[in-house]
Amino acid sequence: MGAGEYGAMKAMMLGRLSFSGPYGEAMGNMGPFGNFLLLAGKVPGAASCP
Repeated sequence: MGAGEYGAMKAMMLGRLSFSGPYGEAMGNMGPFGNFLLLAGKVPGAASCP
């Protein structure tokens, strides 16, 4: 999701993203959460721990 190939909504539909709680609340926060995932995907990371 961080690569921008698909959004959080599609990830929920595919079962790659799960949550517990009210579905309506999750849908209301899907836009900002999707933007956060895109931002997190731009942060370089290490392939393995040292």
